[in-house]
Amino acid sequence: MTSPVLYLIQSDYSNTANMLNKVLQLYTSDDSVVLMGEAILFSDQAVLKQLKKIYILENDAEIFCDRQTTDLNILNYSEFADLCLQYKQCITLK
Repeated sequence: MTSPVLYLIQSDYSNTANMLNKVLQLYTSDDSVVLMGEAILFSDQAVLKQLKKIYILENDAEIFCDRQTTDLNILNYSEFADLCLQYKQCITLK
């Protein structure tokens, strides 16, 4: 049994779909995904519905999202730090 993984998706908008497909190949129900920067523009894509725990940063939501994101958990920086500390493995995809 492998330990849960935290995936940080920091890709630009044009590469986010490719990065999410890579995550889906490895993703388990205990893993979490954080969309950061331009990657949150994909927050309405059907592929995200396959992810159980998905988050965005509060500052990114204010900058990039012009609508309410109901399927995503919004984290402030303190909550993001707490989330990071819950995982032994963190993989960043750009």
